[in-house]
Amino acid sequence: MKTIHLANIACGFHASDFSVMNRTVVLAKVNNVLVGAHPSLPDLQGFGRREMAIEPDELACCFIYQVGALDGFLKRHGLPLNHIKPHGAVYGQTARNIDLARAVVGVAKVFNGSAPQPDRGVAFMGLAGTAHQQAVEEMGVPFIAGKAFWLLFSFLIRSYPSTSSCILLTATGIEWFADLDYSDEGKLLITKYATNHTERLFALTCSAHDVIVRR
Repeated sequence: MKTIHLANIACGFHASDFSVMNRTVVLAKVNNVLVGAHPSLPDLQGFGRREMAIEPDELACCFIYQVGALDGFLKRHGLPLNHIKPHGAVYGQTARNIDLARAVVGVAKVFNGSAPQPDRGVAFMGLAGTAHQQAVEEMGVPFIAGKAFWLLFSFLIRSYPSTSSCILLTATGIEWFADLDYSDEGKLLITKYATNHTERLFALTCSAHDVIVRR
């Protein structure tokens, strides 16, 4: 906590629990760190890395449930809710699907009274140039774009030179950290994310046309 200014705190559906949330909020307060909620799909076993078929309203309720839990601990310790940033698979799903994006962006408005500046509202942290940005612009929600945080979250896309088109990596690759896999016996494994070094990797920044090249 001493080396960061902003933290995304898991809300129990992919990691964390009431004790961890409470301790993490206390650490954030001691170190003057801004706190954001990091809700996910209800997938504790898969660390929120597996996509699910889910309706927009169901996803909104799923997020309200999780963010509300964290907001309670923030209120307990006198801290505001700075932003909401979806975790794992649902981050990719909401970046691609405008209806799901509107659902989760709308959750930020539910908690506007908990924002650092209530008249400005709780921000949404998302991937620029995707349905995330479209939804926040439509709904008037403050946006924290990937550009400021690409080194932390590595919002990656893959470019295919033959078509000059860019597509999002699969949801399990959208956040750059150890991937999850299962053995034939169903045992959970930790594996390194595989990359094809013959292709260029890009980190998406503030617009779909503004990219930072990474090899």
